[in-house]
Amino acid sequence: MRRFCYLYIIPLISGFNFLNKPFNRFRGRKIRHDHELSNKHKLITISPAGMHGFYQLGVCDYIKKNYDLTNCVFSGASAGAWNCLFMSYKHKDDNFLNTILNINTTNIRQAIELEYLLKDIIISKYSIDDFDLQKMYVGVFTFDNNEFKPEIYNDFVDLYDALDCCIASSHIPIVSGQFLNYYRDKISLDGGFVKDPYLKTINSSLHITPTIWKTDEPYVGLNFKLFDMIKNKEYKILIEQIKGFLNVTEVDPMKLYLEGYLDTLENKLTLDTIFKKI
Repeated sequence: MRRFCYLYIIPLISGFNFLNKPFNRFRGRKIRHDHELSNKHKLITISPAGMHGFYQLGVCDYIKKNYDLTNCVFSGASAGAWNCLFMSYKHKDDNFLNTILNINTTNIRQAIELEYLLKDIIISKYSIDDFDLQKMYVGVFTFDNNEFKPEIYNDFVDLYDALDCCIASSHIPIVSGQFLNYYRDKISLDGGFVKDPYLKTINSSLHITPTIWKTDEPYVGLNFKLFDMIKNKEYKILIEQIKGFLNVTEVDPMKLYLEGYLDTLENKLTLDTIFKKI
């Protein structure tokens, strides 16, 4: 029954709108939704993936090591948001990967614990100067003024802000480990609740999903208003994401990363064709 609890969460949130919002240093701050991007910029989108975000990390690492991403920007939601952060890292990738993949998940019971641990470790080792955050666009599903709507965030003022946005984009009430999560004064939910939680000003040249090399119908997000349009394959992948959040200790980050990296290596010719156009 737990796997279906998210279906009942969204209608309940409006009932908590009376709660006082916590102090937020971004209160009143204007949000830039979309930058003006030049014709030279190419967009790589990275989908929600639950704990299979570590698989996507392997895909992203192979791409960073083998292709010129100078003119690329990255847009993602949920696990895709965390992978956008990796894609925006400016230095030797192996150092950052060792930081992420060597995390001990033995005593972690909830996804939110893993997210805060990731935040603490990244903050302790890196600064905003280690990332090109202007290349990172994060999709978050927000509830504000009694209205649900997607937001695309890019105007990060520091690394804390970017990490908080990644956490907001990954938050599934109760399933993640707590009910409400606020980002910039708004109740913030997993970007995967939106069908297409990515930057809209330019078309995506490459879409990275946990099934990128396994099916031609990858999961790209869930919009409850279009629930009857979600294909069976996509729904099954979403359920696997929920299971991953509920069983964090069963996840082997290194195994998933290596699987993603090796699968991408096997599909090098496909990527070569794509990046010739990019």
